[in-house]
Amino acid sequence: MNVDSWRSDWEVFTETAPHRHPFEPLSVDEIARAGELVRREISTLKHGDIKLLFSQIVLAEPSDKELVLKKEGGLWLSNVPVAPEYKIKIPRLAEVVAMIQTTKETAISLVQLGESSQQDRLASLEITKGKIQPAITSGEYTITAEVLKQYPPFIKLCRERGLDISKIRVDPWCPGYFTEADAPTKRLLWPSLYYQEEERDNIYARPLGGLEIMIDIQSREVIKFQPIPGKEIMALVPRDPLMNYETAPACSNAKKDATLKPLHITQPEGASFTVSGRKVEWQGWSFYVGFTSREGLVLHLGKFRDRPVFYRSSFAEMVVPYGDPEYPNFLKNAFDAGEDGLGRNTHSLTLGCDCKGLIYYFDAFLTTKEGTGKVIKNAICMHEEDDGIAWKHMDWRTGHTEVRRRRKLVISFVCTIANYEYGFYVDLHQNASVHFNVKLTGIVSTSAIPPGQDSKYGTTLFRGNGKSDYQLMAPTHQHYFVARIDMAVDGLKNNLYEVNVKRESPGEHNPHLNGFYAENTHLENEKDAIRDCNTATSRHWLVQSTSRKNRVGEPTGYVLHPFSSTPPLGDPRAMIFKRAGFLQKQFWATPFNPKERFPGGDFPNQCNTVEGLPKWTQQARSIIGSDLVLWHIFGVTHVVRLEDWPVMPAVQVSFKLEPFGGEPTGYVLHPFSSTPPLGDPRAMIFKRAGFLQKQFWATPFNPKERFPGGDFPNQCNTVEGLPKWTQQARSIIGSDLVLWHIFGVTHVVRLEDWPVMPAVQVSFKLEPFGFFDCSPIMDLDKECKGVDEYAKPVPQQANNL
Repeated sequence: MNVDSWRSDWEVFTETAPHRHPFEPLSVDEIARAGELVRREISTLKHGDIKLLFSQIVLAEPSDKELVLKKEGGLWLSNVPVAPEYKIKIPRLAEVVAMIQTTKETAISLVQLGESSQQDRLASLEITKGKIQPAITSGEYTITAEVLKQYPPFIKLCRERGLDISKIRVDPWCPGYFTEADAPTKRLLWPSLYYQEEERDNIYARPLGGLEIMIDIQSREVIKFQPIPGKEIMALVPRDPLMNYETAPACSNAKKDATLKPLHITQPEGASFTVSGRKVEWQGWSFYVGFTSREGLVLHLGKFRDRPVFYRSSFAEMVVPYGDPEYPNFLKNAFDAGEDGLGRNTHSLTLGCDCKGLIYYFDAFLTTKEGTGKVIKNAICMHEEDDGIAWKHMDWRTGHTEVRRRRKLVISFVCTIANYEYGFYVDLHQNASVHFNVKLTGIVSTSAIPPGQDSKYGTTLFRGNGKSDYQLMAPTHQHYFVARIDMAVDGLKNNLYEVNVKRESPGEHNPHLNGFYAENTHLENEKDAIRDCNTATSRHWLVQSTSRKNRVGEPTGYVLHPFSSTPPLGDPRAMIFKRAGFLQKQFWATPFNPKERFPGGDFPNQCNTVEGLPKWTQQARSIIGSDLVLWHIFGVTHVVRLEDWPVMPAVQVSFKLEPFGGEPTGYVLHPFSSTPPLGDPRAMIFKRAGFLQKQFWATPFNPKERFPGGDFPNQCNTVEGLPKWTQQARSIIGSDLVLWHIFGVTHVVRLEDWPVMPAVQVSFKLEPFGFFDCSPIMDLDKECKGVDEYAKPVPQQANNL
């Protein structure tokens, strides 16, 4: 069966099957039916023709978990397997958000879908005005450019500056909420302007500034258009010879390596996973693949060897605050999921480029602004990858070695939000762990700065061609991702513990001062569970079952480990934190409530009230033995490098869940490979290993200084190595520099680490910073040439490369 005919067959099945799984996304037909019904009902209510702009039409997931899980069967509700109750009928609902353009109202509806349009009915309808603003649609981005380019003062200004208005590109941004002028009584966007002289030029290489502009996109009028005091209006950065990414720029010091030899990934016997509709089974894992316009990829009903692990997982929000207080960069506080939509901005993935190997694709079904449905082909990619050594041990006495390799299943999608691309990945492992990864690439956001000046709030990328030229700058910023994981470790009722590894107090019980231990603190309510990450104590969080125990009599559990946690660097009083107060802590836990879906509330766009996690958790609801939802905020602070221009090499941020307790029944979250020693500093070990007390050292080169603890640490009774050498306080200014980095992990042993420990990775990285004039990988060969050239008939309905 070839790829096209298989995809067509699958679409026919999903479009026509009357009895779908409760989590199967709405089909194109269902989206159109829901949109048409809402249009008809509102038109009747308003007594005439109305113009609707649809923000989203998505599956309203069943709120009654028990009903869903009875239909599913298995171990979700009992320690004894229960047969599925297939006859249970669960209403299929569509959630519809639309704007009534003629009255500037917002309509939020639920449509119950039958087996045909004649059986569809309106379940609920709420109309509100001036209180919320839904996510922006692609059509509204187009309106922003149209309104501005038809505005006479702007036309006149372009003419005076000698700028071809047809070459001005507009990136619309939501204004957030700073003053009452930004309140949701109007639907606002502000335009970031760029000049694209040639069709294939990098749009973001030539920003235009000096103007403060705001557009009401519902009334289609410019409501603010004024110069910024002290700024040159529409100052143009000259053409940067290194700005274009489609052809390899002549980067100084960036000499292309020899051509790479082909690397083929083949699975002659087919993939190891099986797919039935939206259900996937692989190496003990089973789950359902969902997709929403806001979150993108959603995984439902995750089980390992038939035992529940999570009910639902998704990337629920993404926030990108910029650190430059100058206009317009202080306005850049994007909620890329809530204001725009991760799923809405996804695109078709290409075999051999975005995914490589034996690939299975899922399509996404999205809403047009007219309320019809559209298909994004190949929106989700699923494939297996080799993942290195699973475990290894050699008996040094006999030389006998045992080693195993491991594999992972990767499910991913990629979205483009203006200048940036984000790849979202969920990796499922054979040891029952789950890794959540985001890869950031694309083009950094840019601004023009005056000649001869630098900004401490960003990195200068191009100084122009002369002393009077405006320069190109990229502001320092942060990327935050919010994962929402509805846990179900061996059932829906779980307990939550925070685990900190602590230093033992001195005394008879710790005579050598080397003692340290893992301390579990039971987090009993959601207010107590608002927590920071802490690498100093190897902090992580443990979710334990209330109904199942392992072979040593402890509750089974999963642990959550934070690898990529960074606190927000803006002042807590900054206006962004009225909408994004959830960024102030990296971990939250709440009892399940079907209405609590997004960390900043349902409508963060122009929101002028505190919503979401900071509001809900004030109730201090109990989470003892509860249906537990974890929220983890992870991300990166991006200090832009020259090597991030003209397109940024992919950067990965991540965290993981892994089983804890003898059987896969609990999950933990851990930080990235830097942990201080937990023994008392007076312990005798630190006479020989004092270098462990700090994670970073730097010394001037000395050929005799080779090892951090000196040449002969065995039975050494004197202080040697780094602690001794650095007492000289030798200058390292302009020196032959030697860096010493201490990295590692605090190992709280799990039952899963016996009888041989699965491989755990610790790492750090070195990367160039201003070493090159631009990215040194711009000239990599383009390996992929499109699906049609690579797709072949293969077993198990997957695409092979």
